[in-house]
Amino acid sequence: MKLPAFVHGTHATVKPRCRKKAKALVEGATWEELSSDWLDTSEVADLLVLEGPSPLMGKQPHFQLFDLGRALLEGLAAAPSDEVNERAFRSALDSPWSLLCFMGQHASFFVSRGERQLPFLEACSRHWAELDGVGERYSTGAPAGQRLWNLTTPIKLVLGQRGLSRVLAEKPLSAEGLAPLVEQVREVRLPAPRRAYTPGKD
Repeated sequence: MKLPAFVHGTHATVKPRCRKKAKALVEGATWEELSSDWLDTSEVADLLVLEGPSPLMGKQPHFQLFDLGRALLEGLAAAPSDEVNERAFRSALDSPWSLLCFMGQHASFFVSRGERQLPFLEACSRHWAELDGVGERYSTGAPAGQRLWNLTTPIKLVLGQRGLSRVLAEKPLSAEGLAPLVEQVREVRLPAPRRAYTPGKD
């Protein structure tokens, strides 16, 4: 998998870079426009960090993907716009690396909103071969890498919200990847959002 070079380094060096890139996204840039310099995970053996910062990671350089995800969510909160929020979400579904920016707990609410659940799961399924192909390189703060499916991520959160049992969520995936699980929860109808209460009105 190819990842933008600006997310590689220590948290201290990557965080300010990601703030600038997140600002560009909020202002309308596409994810692919953020970088002209890419690193291949087959050539750079560092971890893909989905949550942090963690004191357990020390000051070693890694792919600090959580830094871009968090910076973007902060930018969206500072300039709230349904159109900008939706564009940032939808465009992130187009590539595996941008999806990874939303695999930490910081992004759980962002991707688990009812109308976003199925598109998020479908994108994860569509890119699963590349996401899983990285192997035991993912971290949510621990210094040892694991496979993506073995971590607690928004993928399992959304699957659980749509009715997937914990037993299935803890089993290894088949050779078909995420696809069978996504199909299993596809037709779930989520409760409609509650209407806000207005005093004096029934």
